[in-house]
Amino acid sequence: MCMVLSFIRGTTYSREKLRRRRLGSFCKNTEITAENAKSFVRRDTLRKIEEKIQNLWKEHDVYRAKSREKPPEPGEKFFGNSPFPYMNGFLHLGHAFSLSKLEFSARYHRLRGANVLLPFGFQETGMPIKASADKIAQEIQQFGHPPVFPSNKEEQGNHQEAEDANSGAPTDNKFKGKKSKATSKSSGQAYHEITKFCEASEGLNFFPPMAMEDLKDFGLGCDWSRSFITTDRNPYFDKFVGWQMRKLKDMDKSVNKYLKDWIDIMRKKLEKYKSNLDKVDKNGAPVTSLVQGKKLIGLIYVTEQFDEWKTECLRILQNNFNIETRTFAPDRVILEALQSSSLGQAKGLRQIQNLCMPFVKLKKKDAVQLGAQALDLKLPFGEVQVLEENIDLIKKQLVLEGVQVLSATNPDDRAKVGPHVKQIEQNPPFPGSPTTIFLTR
Repeated sequence: MCMVLSFIRGTTYSREKLRRRRLGSFCKNTEITAENAKSFVRRDTLRKIEEKIQNLWKEHDVYRAKSREKPPEPGEKFFGNSPFPYMNGFLHLGHAFSLSKLEFSARYHRLRGANVLLPFGFQETGMPIKASADKIAQEIQQFGHPPVFPSNKEEQGNHQEAEDANSGAPTDNKFKGKKSKATSKSSGQAYHEITKFCEASEGLNFFPPMAMEDLKDFGLGCDWSRSFITTDRNPYFDKFVGWQMRKLKDMDKSVNKYLKDWIDIMRKKLEKYKSNLDKVDKNGAPVTSLVQGKKLIGLIYVTEQFDEWKTECLRILQNNFNIETRTFAPDRVILEALQSSSLGQAKGLRQIQNLCMPFVKLKKKDAVQLGAQALDLKLPFGEVQVLEENIDLIKKQLVLEGVQVLSATNPDDRAKVGPHVKQIEQNPPFPGSPTTIFLTR
């Protein structure tokens, strides 16, 4: 009952209409009198109890989440949030219905003794907000301020104009609709205040406080000290979202470049593999005849950790990279750093040049294109996950019948290539550079 009544605020239903709806079909054709009207004593008693308990919640601040002396063990904390409602209107029963799922879960964990954090946010970004403000501005321009709505005759005339427009007759290109948001937004406000809502930001001043009161009436167990609004009027949240978007953009760029570069390399390797199949055997018979009718598949071997010597190379590159200009110290300086490192102590200069410098050259190129994240000891995305999610793309681009993503460190996965495992040993994969073996089966 609390949920229904608290979200009915702002509607046009009178108390008598609400009462008739609750009485149902029994009173559709029956005049309600004092004798047969339903009593609301029990409902009013529940409301008094509800108000008393909510005042106790407020007095003791029972829903404020507080830090504890020890870090929580599994099951000792719970965090939940719901999609932020758009602040271009009042909350409605749909919001209450969705929010009830989170509310029930939060109360369950709180009863079990968990430290529960349940904040609440109010959304003021996105096209629905802007569209609502533009609609009000359009209607004020159309109907005037204060509004003067057309009479029934005028509406009939407008309807005729619409029919003429459909039949090709010229019109004055004016929209002649009925009143809508210009009046519905007022909700009891004086008409002169409606013009404020032509600005999208006005909803952030008007609706959140009313929504908060409705949610309190609903009995939401929320930590209101952590309520917040979106947009740049909340610089903390705005910077947090901005950081997320920049991170996702960089990650997306990394993933796209990774897939494109890797597929290009594999395409060249596949062409070489196919050219070898076109050769003849010792007896002069085409090798392709031996594999005719079999499917061409690709086994992709991945490792998501660098070897020790590659890790050492990356750390030296990190120390010799200018993040702002995306430039490196001269190769001579990098080579000297490699020689003086633990890696250089174990290997000679020639070994370092043969082993490390090709890898160093590759990572320097990536860092110039992508920035310092190319030198991280771990990719900004899950390599196995990206490859598995794009198996269909890989099959299409390389024209393969099947593709599998396998672990280069898993003995069972390595056994799947049989004698071809030597290719993994000769060309071991590293993060960002998997090893692919093509087979016909």
